[in-house]
Amino acid sequence: MSGVLEKFKGTTLFVSHNRDEVYRLCDRIAVLSDGKIEVISEKRALFENPKTLAATLLTGCKNISKAQKLSDYTLKALDWNTVLTTEQKISDDLKYVGVRAHYFIPHENQNEDNIIRGKITHVTEDPFSMIVTVQCEGAQSTHSSIRWELSKKSYEEFEENRKSVFLKILPKDILMMSS
Repeated sequence: MSGVLEKFKGTTLFVSHNRDEVYRLCDRIAVLSDGKIEVISEKRALFENPKTLAATLLTGCKNISKAQKLSDYTLKALDWNTVLTTEQKISDDLKYVGVRAHYFIPHENQNEDNIIRGKITHVTEDPFSMIVTVQCEGAQSTHSSIRWELSKKSYEEFEENRKSVFLKILPKDILMMSS
């Protein structure tokens, strides 16, 4: 399919619900939500900074929380009961925050910035990775679980029988959404 598209000299409109297919075949992506174009972006820019809830979901982000701006570089992830410091300045119209499942870093020090504290509630083995569900400490929301994905080797090094976990999020890895 990509060979045909590369040889064609005209404009092509490609419609798909498969993010991997869209990433492989398209240079620019338009995200539709409720029948309207919400975002038009170069593909790499869209995946690095989706900007809206619909775009973030389309790019495969599994961890999204309602958010509240606390200062120019600090927000509260309401569903995760966690305060996060960001690399980018936070806009006044912030509504959601997201973190990709493979961006979490296991950490020992719970007193640092950008740490989500929680309990492991479920572990699923995939062919090449482990998916760990973490219930955020002190969270009251039904969306208070985190999906953490890591390699099998990293999971073994992490200690399989651990029940509590501290997950660090780098400020550059925080996705902020306005709608």
